[in-house]
Amino acid sequence: MAKLIRYGAAAALVLFVAWLIFSGRYRIELTNGYRLSRLNRHRVTVTETLRGDYPVISGNVEKYAVGTPFIVGYASTNNMPADTNILAGYFIVNTDSRHVLQGLSEDHWKTELARIHWRSVQLEKVP
Repeated sequence: MAKLIRYGAAAALVLFVAWLIFSGRYRIELTNGYRLSRLNRHRVTVTETLRGDYPVISGNVEKYAVGTPFIVGYASTNNMPADTNILAGYFIVNTDSRHVLQGLSEDHWKTELARIHWRSVQLEKVP
Protein backbone atom coordinates (compact mmCIF):
# COMPACT_ATOMS: atom_id res chain seq x y z
CA MET A 1 0.00 0.00 0.00
CA ALA A 2 2.85 2.40 0.84
CA LYS A 3 4.40 1.72 -2.59
CA LEU A 4 1.11 2.56 -4.28
CA ILE A 5 0.89 5.86 -2.40
CA ARG A 6 4.50 6.70 -3.33
CA TYR A 7 3.86 5.91 -7.00
CA GLY A 8 0.68 7.97 -6.95
CA ALA A 9 2.51 10.93 -5.41
CA ALA A 10 5.33 10.60 -7.94
CA ALA A 11 2.83 10.46 -10.83
CA ALA A 12 1.03 13.54 -9.51
CA LEU A 13 4.34 15.40 -9.25
CA VAL A 14 5.27 14.44 -12.82
CA LEU A 15 1.88 15.63 -14.08
CA PHE A 16 2.19 18.90 -12.18
CA VAL A 17 5.68 19.60 -13.58
CA ALA A 18 4.47 18.74 -17.11
CA TRP A 19 1.56 21.14 -16.67
CA LEU A 20 3.94 23.91 -15.60
CA ILE A 21 6.18 23.28 -18.59
CA PHE A 22 3.47 22.98 -21.22
CA SER A 23 0.85 25.43 -19.96
CA GLY A 24 2.71 28.14 -21.86
CA ARG A 25 2.45 30.85 -19.21
CA TYR A 26 5.37 33.20 -18.82
CA ARG A 27 6.17 36.84 -18.19
CA ILE A 28 9.00 38.96 -19.52
CA GLU A 29 9.70 42.22 -17.70
CA LEU A 30 9.78 45.09 -20.20
CA THR A 31 9.99 48.55 -18.57
CA ASN A 32 8.33 50.72 -15.91
CA GLY A 33 6.09 47.98 -14.52
CA TYR A 34 4.97 46.54 -17.85
CA ARG A 35 5.41 42.94 -18.94
CA LEU A 36 5.01 40.78 -21.99
CA SER A 37 2.68 38.08 -20.64
CA ARG A 38 1.50 34.83 -22.14
CA LEU A 39 -2.06 34.53 -20.88
CA ASN A 40 -2.64 31.08 -22.41
CA ARG A 41 -1.24 28.88 -25.17
CA HIS A 42 -2.49 31.24 -27.85
CA ARG A 43 -2.42 34.77 -26.44
CA VAL A 44 0.48 37.04 -25.59
CA THR A 45 -0.13 40.65 -24.58
CA VAL A 46 1.46 43.60 -22.83
CA THR A 47 0.25 43.88 -19.25
CA GLU A 48 0.60 46.57 -16.59
CA THR A 49 1.68 45.24 -13.20
CA LEU A 50 0.39 48.27 -11.28
CA ARG A 51 -3.14 47.12 -12.13
CA GLY A 52 -2.53 43.45 -11.40
CA ASP A 53 -1.26 42.39 -14.83
CA TYR A 54 -4.08 44.20 -16.60
CA PRO A 55 -3.84 43.70 -20.41
CA VAL A 56 -3.23 46.99 -22.24
CA ILE A 57 -3.11 45.58 -25.79
CA SER A 58 -6.28 43.93 -27.04
CA GLY A 59 -4.75 41.69 -29.71
CA ASN A 60 -2.21 38.89 -29.73
CA VAL A 61 1.26 40.51 -29.63
CA GLU A 62 3.50 38.95 -32.27
CA LYS A 63 6.44 41.39 -32.36
CA TYR A 64 7.69 44.03 -29.94
CA ALA A 65 10.54 46.37 -29.03
CA VAL A 66 11.32 48.39 -25.91
CA GLY A 67 12.91 51.80 -25.65
CA THR A 68 12.10 53.28 -22.26
CA PRO A 69 9.55 54.73 -21.75
CA PHE A 70 8.00 53.21 -24.89
CA ILE A 71 6.90 49.71 -25.84
CA VAL A 72 6.08 49.30 -29.53
CA GLY A 73 5.05 46.38 -31.67
CA TYR A 74 2.48 44.56 -33.74
CA ALA A 75 -0.61 42.69 -32.50
CA SER A 76 -2.87 40.47 -34.60
CA THR A 77 -6.19 38.69 -34.27
CA ASN A 78 -4.54 35.28 -34.74
CA ASN A 79 -5.91 32.70 -32.30
CA MET A 80 -8.38 35.20 -30.87
CA PRO A 81 -12.12 34.58 -30.55
CA ALA A 82 -14.08 36.07 -33.44
CA ASP A 83 -16.63 37.70 -31.14
CA THR A 84 -14.16 39.95 -29.31
CA ASN A 85 -13.45 43.60 -30.09
CA ILE A 86 -9.76 43.47 -31.04
CA LEU A 87 -7.67 46.26 -32.53
CA ALA A 88 -5.18 44.47 -34.76
CA GLY A 89 -2.22 46.43 -36.07
CA TYR A 90 0.75 48.30 -34.72
CA PHE A 91 0.83 49.78 -31.22
CA ILE A 92 2.75 52.23 -29.05
CA VAL A 93 2.57 52.23 -25.25
CA ASN A 94 3.95 55.23 -23.35
CA THR A 95 4.68 53.73 -19.94
CA ASP A 96 5.21 57.15 -18.32
CA SER A 97 1.80 58.56 -19.25
CA ARG A 98 0.02 55.16 -19.63
CA HIS A 99 -1.19 56.35 -23.04
CA VAL A 100 -1.79 53.54 -25.55
CA LEU A 101 -2.17 53.83 -29.31
CA GLN A 102 -3.20 50.58 -30.97
CA GLY A 103 -4.71 49.33 -34.19
CA LEU A 104 -2.40 51.61 -36.18
CA SER A 105 -1.55 51.10 -39.84
CA GLU A 106 2.17 50.76 -40.57
CA ASP A 107 2.31 54.28 -42.04
CA HIS A 108 0.52 55.85 -39.06
CA TRP A 109 2.76 53.88 -36.68
CA LYS A 110 5.91 55.13 -38.44
CA THR A 111 4.60 58.70 -38.24
CA GLU A 112 4.02 58.31 -34.50
CA LEU A 113 7.49 56.76 -34.05
CA ALA A 114 9.06 59.77 -35.77
CA ARG A 115 7.06 62.07 -33.46
CA ILE A 116 8.64 60.38 -30.41
CA HIS A 117 12.07 60.48 -32.11
CA TRP A 118 12.35 56.71 -32.57
CA ARG A 119 13.95 56.46 -35.98
CA SER A 120 14.88 52.81 -36.32
CA VAL A 121 12.92 49.95 -34.80
CA GLN A 122 13.95 46.29 -34.80
CA LEU A 123 10.90 44.34 -33.68
CA GLU A 124 11.62 41.04 -31.97
CA LYS A 125 9.36 38.03 -32.38
CA VAL A 126 7.57 36.97 -29.23
CA PRO A 127 9.24 33.84 -27.80
